[in-house]
Amino acid sequence: RQALNQQCQQLQQASSYLCGYVEVTTDDAIALVKPAQLPQLLSTQQPLVIDVREPYEQSAGALSQYLPASARIQQVPLSRLCDAVLQRSLTPDLPLLLVCRSGNRSLLAARVLRRLGFQQLWNLQGGVALLS
Repeated sequence: RQALNQQCQQLQQASSYLCGYVEVTTDDAIALVKPAQLPQLLSTQQPLVIDVREPYEQSAGALSQYLPASARIQQVPLSRLCDAVLQRSLTPDLPLLLVCRSGNRSLLAARVLRRLGFQQLWNLQGGVALLS
């Protein structure tokens, strides 16, 4: 019992887990895409654009108004991201461009998807806020 308690204490000390806080880095995506680079990425890689904004944010403006008509857009709020993977709406073989309001939650989505085996992930730097 003492060994188990000691092991639990070591795990707690080694953990950097904080409830409600997830650290993301730019390494969570293949690359950050600046708004000026967006047309080139869309034409060369042809990623599926994933709008991870929540419904209340999506009502502030459709992503389609900022992208070429040929862009394929799918709305998958961050809160429903794992459901989309489980339902196979998103699969690891798809190249994905993740977009949110400011670029932070889309990096969080990239981190989750990387852990699930997705490799072709780009993040729109600054999010929709820089597109308008």
